[in-house]
Amino acid sequence: MLEAAQAGAGIAIAPVNMFTHLLNSERIVRPFETEISLGSYWLTRLQSRAQTPAMRDFSAWLAGECGK
Repeated sequence: MLEAAQAGAGIAIAPVNMFTHLLNSERIVRPFETEISLGSYWLTRLQSRAQTPAMRDFSAWLAGECGK
């Protein structure tokens, strides 16, 4: 998503810490200063890729850590 915005394909909405380096290098611009914290995180994968045992293990571990 950030790469597409950098290439001029549109905008990206993402946490600032994900693209600070692009802002600092002026490869992208921040159109406004407003930040919204949703307090949520997602673990994602490509639908075209089958879930591996390592992915399942990591997901289970992460869910366990978040529950602490």
